[in-house]
Amino acid sequence: MLAFALAFGAGISSARAAEPPPAPGASPAAHAAPPPTQVRRWYGWQTLIGIGAADAVAFPLSSVKLVLFGPITLGLRAFVPPIVHWSHGHIGKGFGSLALNLCLPFATAGIGAGLGLQWGRDDIPGVSMILGGFIGVLAAPAIDMAVLSTEVVEAPSAKASRPFFPRVMAVVPMASADRVGLTLIGEL
Repeated sequence: MLAFALAFGAGISSARAAEPPPAPGASPAAHAAPPPTQVRRWYGWQTLIGIGAADAVAFPLSSVKLVLFGPITLGLRAFVPPIVHWSHGHIGKGFGSLALNLCLPFATAGIGAGLGLQWGRDDIPGVSMILGGFIGVLAAPAIDMAVLSTEVVEAPSAKASRPFFPRVMAVVPMASADRVGLTLIGEL
């Protein structure tokens, strides 16, 4: 055991000897990188929730009148992502998102119509155009969330991000067919 400790200690001292000595007048803290004060945060999840809510509104309306489904879906899906950007204070990103969400479905619908005419395989006129537009309606928010939905914010302090005590704690009664008891739940 003593031989291991001596050998391990000799290995540490030789590793320390390989490090260059610090410059005169420099403190050891000068070598350490300062903690980042700003971090990049993704808020695309808010757009995803908004688009899910927009679809939840549009689908029941489509059962009332199918002609309403396209404009309502396109309108709701086009305005949800810019509103999320504007709520975060990104005016330019919001207008870019609006242009993306309005123009991409029409562009992909045009491409679909052109391909349908080129191939001559459209049994029902406009199926390729509708399919292309549908691809654009799905792709525009995905591109928006992947490319535009980030911002640089101040990094949370270590103390604020790791509280010692849970913020919320509760004791909840629990009952099942063969057991009765209490459950402790909480949130850090």
